[in-house]
Amino acid sequence: MKKLKLLSGVICAGAMSFGIAQAQSFDFDGMTAGQSIDKADATFSVINLDGSDISAIVSSEQAYSGSNSVKLMDGSATTKPYLHKAFANGAAAEGKVSVKVYTAGSNGKSTYVAIGKDVTVDGVERYLEIQSTGSGKVKFEAGKSDPEISQVQRDTWNEYVIEWAEGSFSLTINGELIEDGLPIVDPDNVPTGIVIYTGDNKSTGNVAYVDDLSSDLF
Repeated sequence: MKKLKLLSGVICAGAMSFGIAQAQSFDFDGMTAGQSIDKADATFSVINLDGSDISAIVSSEQAYSGSNSVKLMDGSATTKPYLHKAFANGAAAEGKVSVKVYTAGSNGKSTYVAIGKDVTVDGVERYLEIQSTGSGKVKFEAGKSDPEISQVQRDTWNEYVIEWAEGSFSLTINGELIEDGLPIVDPDNVPTGIVIYTGDNKSTGNVAYVDDLSSDLF
């Protein structure tokens, strides 16, 4: 397997071994707070959005950089919000995405960062997925199990850098390489975008914020 080359933060030209263009980054500044992100920027979509119980709005409540982020709220006992950003050129067997995520300490359920395809009301066909539990445990989706690989603080921002190539992926959190060569959960789901979601289909109250979403694939 090819060794993955990791750089935390913003991706620059030539950062990965297979070549990379200048990354496009979204910090959500300059957008109107309170506006649904899919209205503020039509390149984002939100699955299960109802504007009240399920929302994904530009928010000035928390921000890693500048003044805004996207606030995801699961106020429904039957579904949860999926924030989706597609890759500009479709399926990508190799790639790198970085994102900052803030999870509320009051959350009882997990927040997820998934790379995959075909997002529907039932979720995303996952190529790989990182899970941060309500207590801050970091796990990855491995099919029949979700192995724990790290721990993060809640009520603060954490940076996740995910890089995949040749059927495996690596995870860097806050500039520290956590694991390299992690297995892909379903190689058939060659990813077409990133999906970030929070909560579950049974309880309410999860809140997560997303900022500085960056990749050359956008």
